[in-house]
Amino acid sequence: MISTSGYFHVKWTDEYLMWNKDQYNGTTELYLPQDDIWKPDLVLANSYKSFTGMGYPNLNMALNSSGYVQWVPNQVLESTCSVNIRYFPFDEQTCVLKINAWSYSSDDVQLSIANEGIDLTGYSTNSQWDLLSTHARVLDIPDESAVEFELHLKRRASFYVLNIIAPVLLLSLLGPFAFVLPADSGERSGYAVTMFLSLAVFLTIIASELPKNSEQVSYISVYLISMTACNTVILAISLAQVRLVKRDAAREPVGPYLRCLYRLYARLRCAFSDEPTRRLNVVHVSDAKTKERTRRETNNTYLPWPEVMNALDFLMFWLFIIITVICTVVLYLVAFFKV
Repeated sequence: MISTSGYFHVKWTDEYLMWNKDQYNGTTELYLPQDDIWKPDLVLANSYKSFTGMGYPNLNMALNSSGYVQWVPNQVLESTCSVNIRYFPFDEQTCVLKINAWSYSSDDVQLSIANEGIDLTGYSTNSQWDLLSTHARVLDIPDESAVEFELHLKRRASFYVLNIIAPVLLLSLLGPFAFVLPADSGERSGYAVTMFLSLAVFLTIIASELPKNSEQVSYISVYLISMTACNTVILAISLAQVRLVKRDAAREPVGPYLRCLYRLYARLRCAFSDEPTRRLNVVHVSDAKTKERTRRETNNTYLPWPEVMNALDFLMFWLFIIITVICTVVLYLVAFFKV
């Protein structure tokens, strides 16, 4: 629904209301209540509420001796508007006001417009929307005389950027930092739960701002759901690590999948580190010897669980950082460039 306040300048000639001014003391103009003479019963056809005629009983109409009538009804129009919230809060909407002569066919009353736009002389800006353009046209509908006024609106996004989008982006980037905390620390799971609940709160706030009957899904909602899903996985991994880090590798050795992750971690550390790691005890050796030593170390039967958890922390931290950055960049491109 969109609420629009404005007035219409309606003019027509009524040949039954002409008079000779010389016969009436030179009277050339009269002001009469709108219900005392004929007028077209203009209504808002796409009204959100009831179909009521424009104007009110005490509103006067100007009438001159040549039968020229001017009627300027001011009205608050509450009309339906189909919105597309896919790019919320950077969306643009087009709403229309359809006005027709309700009781008359096109053979009885022909509506026309003076220009192709809306006079914005008395326009006052809105705190939520910018009016980009307007357009007016006569509708070609059989047995119906109607005109349509089109409003092209753009949402002001600064409020949502500062109060919703920016905090959401920061929270999303903070999520992977749960893997920086020690695996055996109970604070890690509490941190992950806090991030999850914070994103859920923002998702609720955005849902309350969106139309509940929209046929499209907002990209910011998809982004929030994606980040919430990532934090759910982070929470699940953190809870599993709390249990695994306390295992005794002698009685419960590390499985093959975790050994593969540990091997990947060791290779990455060797690839990106200028100095050899303390764990491998290698100094100034060739790449081939380093890889062979790494393979022997990681394939050893005894591999401490804390070491595996440290490797998992390293891999998961960078994995979720990359996922978050990719999702954020995609959201930015879609929202700003409408791709």
